[in-house]
Amino acid sequence: MAVSRAYLDSYYLLEMVKPTPDSDVKKMFYKIKNDSFEVFVSQTVLGEVVAKLFPTPTQYGKDALSKLPEILKKHNIDLATYLTPPRDGAFEIMCYLNNKDPRLDNTDIMILSHALADPLQVFLHN
Repeated sequence: MAVSRAYLDSYYLLEMVKPTPDSDVKKMFYKIKNDSFEVFVSQTVLGEVVAKLFPTPTQYGKDALSKLPEILKKHNIDLATYLTPPRDGAFEIMCYLNNKDPRLDNTDIMILSHALADPLQVFLHN
């Protein structure tokens, strides 16, 4: 069976750096940590996580930013995948979504489009 990609939204990474992560989020990380899934975090998600951790470190614990690489490694999230640019078609999907649903903000459109353009993507946790 081919490996499928599971895309994560920033909520899940932010939850995992908290001193006491949500138990449902921890279960989800456990379920996708196997050889059937390649867990993917886009550059946009990573940037959003870092941006949220810098101004309010106490909300997530003062060492939350330093915990992030440890969490990524522990859950087999390949750091090299962050450098992968959006796939062909992602920009067209961004334009389409931007015109169709004004409730989505630009960051969410970028995250969603990146996942939708990937033919190996099986789900986006957001």
